[in-house]
Amino acid sequence: MSNADDALLLGIEAGMPVQVQRGCMLSANGVPIEAHELIVRGDRFKLDIEFSINQQVLDRFKAIRQHT
Repeated sequence: MSNADDALLLGIEAGMPVQVQRGCMLSANGVPIEAHELIVRGDRFKLDIEFSINQQVLDRFKAIRQHT
């Protein structure tokens, strides 16, 4: 649900549904190179994402997550 600040920026009432996406991109050697948070009005989006990842990258990500 949107807070007052997000609602003001998005032109909606506080408490209205929003889609929040948070993520971290890693370099090939596992170093974080980007962190992001995306907040989108709940009435104005359709999300269709497909990711493909190999097991080596997945294992590295799990190892990094265990240390944070």
